[in-house]
Amino acid sequence: MSFDIKILVGITLGFIAYAFLYLGKCLQKHGIEGFKGQGKVSVKNKHGVIWIFGILLASIHMFVQWVALFFAPINLIAPIEGLGLIVLIIFSFFYLKESINKLQIIGITLIITGTVIITYFNINPSEIAFANFKVIPFLITLLSISATELLLITLGKI
Repeated sequence: MSFDIKILVGITLGFIAYAFLYLGKCLQKHGIEGFKGQGKVSVKNKHGVIWIFGILLASIHMFVQWVALFFAPINLIAPIEGLGLIVLIIFSFFYLKESINKLQIIGITLIITGTVIITYFNINPSEIAFANFKVIPFLITLLSISATELLLITLGKI
């Protein structure tokens, strides 16, 4: 797969799509938080407008992502989701006046590093043959992950 302007457009649209998704979720939460403490919930107030705008942004995400897939394959678009979290942190810093601590900076660095590594070494799904699929290792991994999740859920309930 050669790198050209078409792929760059797809990656940019994918980034915009995930930024819309996370900003939309943030605005939805911010709008709902504004409803707390109010006796009557009304969509006409400021918090309702923020919540509706958040829903619109989160909904637009899927259409922008769909258009991005016309320009770049899914194996390049999907890993960009982590970058949407970085947009959310920056938005929270400027709009919600939240601070950014060392742990978040480390997280941002790991997200960027992981996204670059995953995207660079990712194989195009059209190049994978079904004959390469190994059922036994897949089932072992699936059962291991499921057992671990059930154990953590059980421990969380206790």
